[in-house]
Amino acid sequence: MSHCIKCGTVLPEGSAFCPSCGSPVGQMSQNQAHGLADSKEKITLAAFAISLAVFMPPVGIILAIIGTLKYMNPAYKKICQIALPTSVVCLFLLPILCFCTIFYSLGFR
Repeated sequence: MSHCIKCGTVLPEGSAFCPSCGSPVGQMSQNQAHGLADSKEKITLAAFAISLAVFMPPVGIILAIIGTLKYMNPAYKKICQIALPTSVVCLFLLPILCFCTIFYSLGFR
């Protein structure tokens, strides 16, 4: 079973081009294919960490800690390091914002 060097798609036997991205077929070792799949996981975890930092701060904190400890790639590690303080700030600001919104809507000004 071979994989596309560019996008990692499993290639049908005897194909000259990747059906997904159209790049010419080249042989990829199992280690290269595993590395390509691993890089997709890193992007996903870092993206979840930074997006959940605002919307779900406790989950963002957990993912940021896991990403900071797991990643060797400095770019992904940096994203998770940014997500950690963002999550902590949002963890304290969201309840205050909700509290003020409720009191304002009830007519306490």
